Amino acid sequence: MLKSTAVRIGLVLIAVLSLAAGGWLYTRRTKQIQIVTYVPDSALAFLEINDLPQLLTQTTSTKAWQQLAPAYGISDKLTLLGKVGRMSWLTSLTGNNEAAIFSQAQVAIIATSLEVRGEAVKPRLALVAETHLRASTLQSTMEKRLPELAKSLFGQPEKQTSDYAGVPITSFGVSGSDRKLLAAQIDGELILANHEEPLRACIDTRLGRAPSIAGNFYLPKARPTVGANASIFGFVTAEGVKRLL
Repeated sequence: MLKSTAVRIGLVLIAVLSLAAGGWLYTRRTKQIQIVTYVPDSALAFLEINDLPQLLTQTTSTKAWQQLAPAYGISDKLTLLGKVGRMSWLTSLTGNNEAAIFSQAQVAIIATSLEVRGEAVKPRLALVAETHLRASTLQSTMEKRLPELAKSLFGQPEKQTSDYAGVPITSFGVSGSDRKLLAAQIDGELILANHEEPLRACIDTRLGRAPSIAGNFYLPKARPTVGANASIFGFVTAEGVKRLL
């Protein structure tokens, strides 16, 4: 009788602990935002990615990828990265911030204009990432990783700091060259750009000083063509089509 009672108590405790753990994890889950509200209304085009691990998994599982990747020497570790990324949000609980960014970040790649010099056409681009991390956590991660990224791009870049609309800006570049990497942070959002113009446009939109492309008349009509749960979505405005043509 005592043994039977102890078993029942044990089962009840396991059930209670399981419910408590499940409830705690539910409250810790990432709540996605509408990343399109971070895209300036003046943008020519943007590419939206709401689930990086899912996109990577879908890409690497295609027949074309499996045939072309080995021929071009692309590592099959990307396939594993996509699978692991589906659960890597758990690593945010243990302090692995880079893995947390990969697993839960929502990203928009934005083209705001085209810079034409003779026959050369250079798009002005910004990458906006809502990391869903605390501002202090993102800041410490970027202070470590941004110089490494800039060094891989420019060799020995010069670092400068400035301010726009009360938002600190860090820029890396090489003297005598117009190639730049600019970065800004607003709460848990990171903005990277190759020119001041798209960076400032994204800051203005994020701060509510300028409208977002979410109000574009054609945008709601375009989304159903890729499905409501698509991991990637692209949109080119009428002005963007005109400029590209």
